[in-house]
Amino acid sequence: MPVNGLLNRLCSETSDNLIKVASVIWGVWWARNKCVWDGQKMSPAIAMHWSSKQITNWRQAQDKRKAARNQLERDRNAYTTRWSVPNHGELKLNVDASVLDGANFFSVGMVLRDHHGTFVKGRVLKIAGKVEVIEAELIGILEALQWIKDIQGYSVIIENDSLPSVQAINGKSINLLEAGIFIEQAREFISSRNWIELGFVKKQANKVAHLMAGLPCMLNGFIDLLCPPSCMLETLVSDI
Repeated sequence: MPVNGLLNRLCSETSDNLIKVASVIWGVWWARNKCVWDGQKMSPAIAMHWSSKQITNWRQAQDKRKAARNQLERDRNAYTTRWSVPNHGELKLNVDASVLDGANFFSVGMVLRDHHGTFVKGRVLKIAGKVEVIEAELIGILEALQWIKDIQGYSVIIENDSLPSVQAINGKSINLLEAGIFIEQAREFISSRNWIELGFVKKQANKVAHLMAGLPCMLNGFIDLLCPPSCMLETLVSDI
């Protein structure tokens, strides 16, 4: 097992005494490599200082990851598990993406409802390409934005159950990941239209969009529906 892997296992599963032992072993290993490969002789004090610093940095990194996971869990728990009707004069658009393992396509489902919870219209798209889930969700949100861009006289609340996607679009930081282009496009679109709002909901409150994404559709095509399909009638009723 590599030294780093051994250290990770010891730090996560054992006591402080064994971690200290691992620190000594790692320091000896590092000093030996410096001597053999670089011709540099390290004193025991320097070797121990270096290995202790590495463990400190590792622990700090683990603490940051744990804090980020805990914050994500708190954010998820802060949201309702039930769909709620929008206010009078508002429409609510739920959007969800469906990615199947090994498939070279993904689907996007959208459902627009009014303040009575009445189905206004829906759309399902099937798009060619093998993508990660977050990329599919971001593309789905962009498609939803394009779909409602000509709506007049209403404010529109868009809901999606991908918390990282919603946070990335609503945030201000520059995203350099491959999906960053979709984030920037969605931000620009929303910022130029003050009648659109994007929010996160749990999967339990996004069931209708999920069902819509599962409807059959031709590849690289879309289907618009003015009436809800029978498979989602029960969910529509239970939402309201």
